[in-house]
Amino acid sequence: MREQLKDFQGWLIIIYRVPSLPSTSRVTIWKRIKELGGFLLQQSVYIFPNLPALRETFNVLKEQIQHLGGECKILEIASLDEGQEKEVIAGFNSNREEEYTEVVKACRELLQEIDEESKTEDFHFADLEENEKHLQRVRELLENVTKRDYFQADSRHKAAAMFSECVEKFGAFSQEVYLRAGIVSEEKKSPGVSDSTARESQQQVYSRKELLTKLREITRGLDRGTLEVSGKRVSPLSAQVVTEWNYRENRDKNSFELKITWANSASEIKEKKRQQPVG
Repeated sequence: MREQLKDFQGWLIIIYRVPSLPSTSRVTIWKRIKELGGFLLQQSVYIFPNLPALRETFNVLKEQIQHLGGECKILEIASLDEGQEKEVIAGFNSNREEEYTEVVKACRELLQEIDEESKTEDFHFADLEENEKHLQRVRELLENVTKRDYFQADSRHKAAAMFSECVEKFGAFSQEVYLRAGIVSEEKKSPGVSDSTARESQQQVYSRKELLTKLREITRGLDRGTLEVSGKRVSPLSAQVVTEWNYRENRDKNSFELKITWANSASEIKEKKRQQPVG
């Protein structure tokens, strides 16, 4: 099974000792070794596959241990006998199987949560945000386990497949939330509207502070003629504008619609010429 591991060059054994006090030093080193996925041979003695990236990491770890007042030795072993090697690899995979089980469990919890919210039609942004955080935790957990899965444990593909299902379900849930909130990135031209009329519509979720900032940016952009929509510069505000507003109050949400219209420069010039007296 070690043949599946690229750049495998035998084994690395790390033997270390860290002062018992402060206890945080020992915990820090233990956590780091656990993150790297070492297989415990005996107390403070771990074995790893000899890989270039791990050798570099161990040099840093050795310096850290010495900085904490401890001692560290790193031994390189070209090979183990067949029985020992099988036992060690089985130990690595056993540890990873336990960790992949946690990934699968987290995936199932997320899938169940999304299913329950979908059945009860709880398509709200608060639920979406919570599910997104959950999905990110699962993603990080899977990535961390995969990094230290040197010999490809059997549950690797199952965990990856479960996570893919989570991503798919979360995507569908997100789409439903945005759909029900009426949030779309772009609307096509409405039927019957002349091709000469440019129509762009965009809806976005902002905090109140972000909304105020955005409105100021739009106002300044219109005034200076620097506002661009879909790569096209919007004509600057003319001397006179027409404003329309409408306030709607519903049980679930309220809305305030503001529409500002103005003549473009070409139209203003034509209007002025039309109003000028002849002769």
